[in-house]
Amino acid sequence: MPLLEAFVNKIVHQAVAGDARARGDLIRLTNAHPAAVRHQEPLRIIDKTMSAQEAAAIYAETLRAIPGLIDSGDEVDLGGIWDDR
Repeated sequence: MPLLEAFVNKIVHQAVAGDARARGDLIRLTNAHPAAVRHQEPLRIIDKTMSAQEAAAIYAETLRAIPGLIDSGDEVDLGGIWDDR
């Protein structure tokens, strides 16, 4: 990982953890270099009108959208949310 990327990742983690100074640094970096910020797809909201399968698929999609949480090709274990019987 390039040093600059490691530096930015550290600031992001500190900001998410509640460090106000890191949050300010992150906002300044984002404002100074808006083209460097990757566009994130809006997250879909699960609601009562969805089937269990659709809700589970959206949940798995949301987990895959979080950078570094899981590899995009990995199977997401939904823990038996529904039966295909």
